Amino acid sequence: MSETIFSKRCAEAFLEFVKESNNEEKVIGELDHLNNILKADSNFYNFLFSKEIDSSEKILFIENVLGKEFSSEILILLFFVVNKGIVSILPATITECHRIYISKQKMRGIITSARPLNKEIVEKIKQKLKDKYKKNIELKIEVDPGLIGGIKLVLDNKMIDGSVKCRLKDLKEKLISIGMV
Repeated sequence: MSETIFSKRCAEAFLEFVKESNNEEKVIGELDHLNNILKADSNFYNFLFSKEIDSSEKILFIENVLGKEFSSEILILLFFVVNKGIVSILPATITECHRIYISKQKMRGIITSARPLNKEIVEKIKQKLKDKYKKNIELKIEVDPGLIGGIKLVLDNKMIDGSVKCRLKDLKEKLISIGMV
């Protein structure tokens, strides 16, 4: 199994574990802090990665030095990667945890209309989507005069096409299917 796939699976499992403790936001912040430590202190990373140092020594170090600074969830993650000898996946796992966490909190989309939309309409659309999906919504606004009227919305790979152009196309297809055109 590739390291990327394994780090993704570890991140998913870790976030499921963290979700049970209702501590997600705090743990994500701690992952940032841990990642900063790993980047800033190559000695610490090399210590964790070293094959010459016994895992029980590493566990003891983690408990004594990091035990006061990090939650039990982070310590469990560190114990896991040390005991399994897979410290090398830790940075990728942290990155993947962030990606998954953010994707669960926010949806991104593109709203396209025939003419520029005013801010009030955009905010109403955002609020409706936020109420429906229970996530923060980030919309990019585009103008395409070819739509004739209405709007087209692409939200996390889901398309809702309410444009006049789409309606005319659907009408044409129906007329063709019944032999009217």
